Amino acid sequence: MTTITRPHTRSALRALDPDLPMLASQAAIELDNIRLGRSDETPAVDRLRGLLENSIESDPSAPGHRALIDSTTVTLIERALSDSYQTAPKTLDELLQKACEVADNLKTPVATQIERVRAFCVALSRCASYYQSTNRVRASHPFRR
Repeated sequence: MTTITRPHTRSALRALDPDLPMLASQAAIELDNIRLGRSDETPAVDRLRGLLENSIESDPSAPGHRALIDSTTVTLIERALSDSYQTAPKTLDELLQKACEVADNLKTPVATQIERVRAFCVALSRCASYYQSTNRVRASHPFRR
């Protein structure tokens, strides 16, 4: 009997992931709980941080970062960053740098950064749910092939 083993795949952030809006909302709630001193447990924050980190590859020998995500997800992250940071990244390198900063802030939420990271989670949830709802409407049209 032959056993087929799959190589270990890393989960990355995807705009069409049906769990993304709820995961980002749950992460925002957990960050609120940390800020208010109610709880220190952060499973959703940790999972979202893992997705972000797996989507961006850092090469110590080369300057900058490399995105391992599709263009739709890049757009989703850009909109969430511009909604939460009030400044839109102008280049892909800036976007990846800010996404790395968000992932680092999710790893160890500092009191001064919790509100900003929480705003990113809320914006990510809002943008992901909006994108998924418009994508479903387009795909389910009866006259489309």
